[in-house]
Amino acid sequence: MDPLKRSVYNILADHFSVSAEDISDGIGPGDLVNWDSLGQMQLVIKIEKEFNFKFTVEEIIAINSVKDLMAVIKRHSSNREIEDPIIDQRQNKSIVTHLLRLPRNTYWGENSIRALNMLEQKKVVIVLGSSAYTSGMKQKLSMYLRKSKIDFVQKENGEPQASDIYKAAEALSKHSPDLIIAAGGGSCLDTAKLSWVLYEYPGLKLGDLACPHSLPPLRNKASFIAIPTTFGSGSEVSSAAVFSKDDSMAKTVIVSHELLPDQVILDPNLGESMPLGILYTSAFDALTHAIEGFVSSIVNPAVDPYAIFSVKNIINALHEIQQKGISSRHLYSLCYSAYYSGIVQNHCSAGLTHSLAHQLGNYGIRHGLGNALFLTIVIECNKRWTDRYDQLADGCGFGRADGLITTIKKLIKNAGILPDSEALKKVLDDRDAIIELAMRDITFKTNPVVLKKDELGIIFDRFQKEFL
Repeated sequence: MDPLKRSVYNILADHFSVSAEDISDGIGPGDLVNWDSLGQMQLVIKIEKEFNFKFTVEEIIAINSVKDLMAVIKRHSSNREIEDPIIDQRQNKSIVTHLLRLPRNTYWGENSIRALNMLEQKKVVIVLGSSAYTSGMKQKLSMYLRKSKIDFVQKENGEPQASDIYKAAEALSKHSPDLIIAAGGGSCLDTAKLSWVLYEYPGLKLGDLACPHSLPPLRNKASFIAIPTTFGSGSEVSSAAVFSKDDSMAKTVIVSHELLPDQVILDPNLGESMPLGILYTSAFDALTHAIEGFVSSIVNPAVDPYAIFSVKNIINALHEIQQKGISSRHLYSLCYSAYYSGIVQNHCSAGLTHSLAHQLGNYGIRHGLGNALFLTIVIECNKRWTDRYDQLADGCGFGRADGLITTIKKLIKNAGILPDSEALKKVLDDRDAIIELAMRDITFKTNPVVLKKDELGIIFDRFQKEFL
């Protein structure tokens, strides 16, 4: 075997956590457990970094086997003047997958928190956020875990930071639980997921996990339950967890199906104490997951109905909340819509709105709010190149994409959640740095239209016009 092929085989084996003996020229997407569409996109990024070239859209679509991948690498290796493929202004081609991955059990319904009564685990650690309503959560969860010894770990406010995760992992090691329960918003759930990994493998560092699907098997020490108390992130049904290094504004995404929770409890009553501002930003996060997943270059027809359901119900719930105030019925709708949106995102990824929103944490702009700021602007840019927005709008009863855009803009304006002008000006001042980071984000590759740097500049021009 020539050295180049041996190198590629070793990369594939490492990336998909198999033996090099399992790799052959004839295998391709679907032949290995983790070689699904998400695994394919992560593999592309790894190959690009390893061999210092960029795939074109056509090359990504044409990779149906290891043999095809080798042909692309050899072609670029022999061409020292590799052209920059970023990128013709045209509709992205679709990557098709029909696989569904879900948590083993999901408990639905008001007061479904009582499912905790059925647990047999003896030592439980509950990871909570630091919001004001977490004290009430402690009492509620403890009431249903009387058979177990319970310890609590409290995460600091804000987006997940590496220091938070290491601190939580130390607490887990101290208490040695056989069950970890994460109860909170997306940042709490992601922090708990990654601290769980470090608890199971104390020698690992977060930097060791950047390669997609590189996590060793979990559940040797503990199982994992996710209980969302804000309804938007979809982390409870996601194979990913996001964090930032303490000295960086860039997000790092850890991807492995090992991170899917064993069980999920969806109890809309747990959102009763959620502040209205968090309700709105969480809902816009979920709305963006559904919309960007539906139009993504990764196509999974099995989740299209979930996207339509979520968009329709989130918009209707937010409209009614703004007209009449919040009720338990609205929490019910938002809770389950966020779950379905999370399924869509987990199977189809997201797009440019997320690429940009991922960069705004250091400006004091929560992720869901970042999505709200860019969502309609990105739709207006993308819709010229795909009819999927029209299909989604029609399925939700808004006619065409313009009707959907108008409706979302009104909801965002009426929510009263926009940042102050100083924060927005700082974002605009750093637009070039934000654009550079956004174009490296995994979600940029699954935007339905592959855009050039100057086109992202136009998006910021529209952002300035709309909000300042």
